[in-house]
Amino acid sequence: MAQPLSNPTDVNSEINAQDFMLRQFLGKHVFITLGQVVAVEGEFIDVRPMVMGVAADGSPVEHEVIYNLPVWRLQGGSNAVIMPPHVGSNAVIMPPHVGDIGFLGICDRDISAVKATRQAAMPGSKRTHNYADAIWLGGVLNSAPVQFVEFADNQIRVISPWKVEISAPEGIVNASKSFTVNSPKIALNGDAAVSQGLNVTGQSELSGGAQIGGIDFGYHVHSGVKSGGSTTQGPQ
Repeated sequence: MAQPLSNPTDVNSEINAQDFMLRQFLGKHVFITLGQVVAVEGEFIDVRPMVMGVAADGSPVEHEVIYNLPVWRLQGGSNAVIMPPHVGSNAVIMPPHVGDIGFLGICDRDISAVKATRQAAMPGSKRTHNYADAIWLGGVLNSAPVQFVEFADNQIRVISPWKVEISAPEGIVNASKSFTVNSPKIALNGDAAVSQGLNVTGQSELSGGAQIGGIDFGYHVHSGVKSGGSTTQGPQ
């Protein structure tokens, strides 16, 4: 059963009455809340706030859609991480660690019901502007990272002292000038096709055999073999 926003104690003293009026005043202003994208148009979105309003009798009031909101982007100069908003499943995942320092956004109303259901819901309680309804917005003033993506001048660097893995059903690298891989060992687990020239300066070992021009390189024969200074005929 919905509970009303006020109770007798709100008016039984001047202090309580002032506190009630202040809460009512703040309740008409919004600062931080949770919202859900309902439409995407380029770099702008339409969003519906998820923490419902509460009528004077305690009944839920669904919020209207807020239209044409610009999307926040992590950007410095002409460098950016571009992730168009979707009703989808794209993300940059960076789990926080114990000891991290960062921003907290304190939501206006109780967001516990939305957190539990991930659906629009009424506030879980009457509390407002409470630390219990904080959202972690990312790190600041932390120590220098040891693995990172750096958008430096005229280049992008991916640095890690550990393993870097890319998994996808298809992968394409387009390099208009050159493509270099530096490693003491390179393993290609699969068929390889070379459509242009191949220049190998080091020693090559073909333990599985090879064909050159359709002729088996390891087990081919030559006809016209005779002793003396004559040469053999072409390979077969």
